[in-house]
Amino acid sequence: MTSHDENALSDAVPRSDLPQEEPALAAPEPAVPQDEAAPSDQWPDELSPLSDPPPGPAAGEEPQESPTRLQAELAAMRSAMEQCAKMSREAVETAARCQRDTAALQNRVLQRHALHPAVRAAGALAEELFRLADLARSARAVVTGCPISDPMIEAALVAEQVAEDHLAGLEAERIMPEAGADLDPGRHKISGTQFTDNPAQHATVASIVSSGLTYRGEVLKRARVLVFQCRGAACSDANSNKETGHENA
Repeated sequence: MTSHDENALSDAVPRSDLPQEEPALAAPEPAVPQDEAAPSDQWPDELSPLSDPPPGPAAGEEPQESPTRLQAELAAMRSAMEQCAKMSREAVETAARCQRDTAALQNRVLQRHALHPAVRAAGALAEELFRLADLARSARAVVTGCPISDPMIEAALVAEQVAEDHLAGLEAERIMPEAGADLDPGRHKISGTQFTDNPAQHATVASIVSSGLTYRGEVLKRARVLVFQCRGAACSDANSNKETGHENA
């Protein structure tokens, strides 16, 4: 063995005659106060962990809604449906009212331009028949037993009745005020005056010149009448009262 090998072996094997280095001691851990000791398994009330959440719906199940929330949603839906129903009723009523107004307007236009002229023509023809019947009555009072006039008088009276029936079928009526009736400017037209000394008869109907005509309540032709006119000292107050529209009590 060479000197080099001996030196290498001596380096590898520790020698007992050399002083051994003692290991360093670890520093002691500081003491922990009793009140700062590590927490135990018991949590204080204010630091207790949250409770476990309620179990969620199982797979494939719908989440459960709160009954109060469902009731509120149902109430809101019911209110909305009632509002829609109300609006629908109002719309139907408005449409029906528009249809009625349109139909009434069309009827008035049709009556004014088509029916009124026809009714006026029928009324004029009936008026002539009525006048003929009046003449026939006057002739009957004078002539009786005549084989020529009697059939004509009967025919005139029959024609008068036919004219009355046809006017009724057209919903037309004659305006025939009686003597002594109050004058109505909307239905009567003054054709002349007849003098009287009775203050009570002043400005009232004396007689009819020709009858008027109404169709479904609308005046198509006013009746032509003669009106009483009071003359004399006793009639002066009546005239002034009639003109002003006030009568003495």
